Amino acid sequence: MKANSPFFPSYYGEFHCLAGQCEDSCCSAGWEIPLDDESYGLYKALNIPDIDGSLEKGEDGDRIFKTVLRDGKRRCVYLGDSGLCRLYALSGGRLGEVCSRYPRFLEEYDGFAEAGLSVSCPEAQRLILLAKRSSYSALGESPGEELLAFIHPAREHCFDIAFSRPGDEAAGIIYYSGIYLQDELMRGSKEYSLPTGERSLFGRIASLYIGFSSYLIESTDILLDSWREGLIRASSGELGDENALSDKEKRALLGYLVYRYFLKAVNYSDISAVCGFIAQSYHLLTRMPGDAYENMRLFSKELEHNRENLDAAVGYFL
Repeated sequence: MKANSPFFPSYYGEFHCLAGQCEDSCCSAGWEIPLDDESYGLYKALNIPDIDGSLEKGEDGDRIFKTVLRDGKRRCVYLGDSGLCRLYALSGGRLGEVCSRYPRFLEEYDGFAEAGLSVSCPEAQRLILLAKRSSYSALGESPGEELLAFIHPAREHCFDIAFSRPGDEAAGIIYYSGIYLQDELMRGSKEYSLPTGERSLFGRIASLYIGFSSYLIESTDILLDSWREGLIRASSGELGDENALSDKEKRALLGYLVYRYFLKAVNYSDISAVCGFIAQSYHLLTRMPGDAYENMRLFSKELEHNRENLDAAVGYFL
């Protein structure tokens, strides 16, 4: 399987940007948005007014768009009052690589790739929370790399659990499954087999709620004040409305977390840590105070789009 022919969930092709109708635009997330060389050259050739004056050097040395503070948010300098990108209009609908790709993501492994949508985008979030088990049923054959070949069928099992059990129970079983699978690997198992006597560790997950929230405050580089405030409230033991999400949405959220993170065990060489992160992230997002949908988007902006923060968060379980 070539890495440039990725598998993807069934809802992937349904995404369409809401542009000016978006309630939480990626252009106002406060991110550093890089501009690739090809697009920069195109904008220069089109004589886009003040293109150089609208760019600066980012922390990694990339050419990024400047931002302005408006209505309490850091917004891309090209985001107009209408919610539309002025650069898109000035260039005849030509966006840079990063802007045109978002909220799509691509995960590449050894000869194997998967694509998806990020829950940081409101419209992508809507599609993700409508997902069913069948949305993830056409993800292709098991890859050839040894560890991937071991955990790929295990992920299928976790999809089954996520969409067939109550969310809290399913998250606990996935947590237990990760511990079981890591033990199997340590014993030298080469083929995945189902755990016998599945049991839930939901009580263990619940006990980590305050500690995990506190850890994220201390160990990650927080971009947005609203995320920090939510974590502070969670770290004090405050709980949100457990019925803010429907049972179907909770299952879909857990399924998304399984899809987004389970195979990342090959990066961390620890399935139990990744399953712990999946289960605890689910618990945090279904329990923390504030708007549940906004919390999901904040979680994604802070962790999914920041590799250092994600590594730190998974490190809590290593």
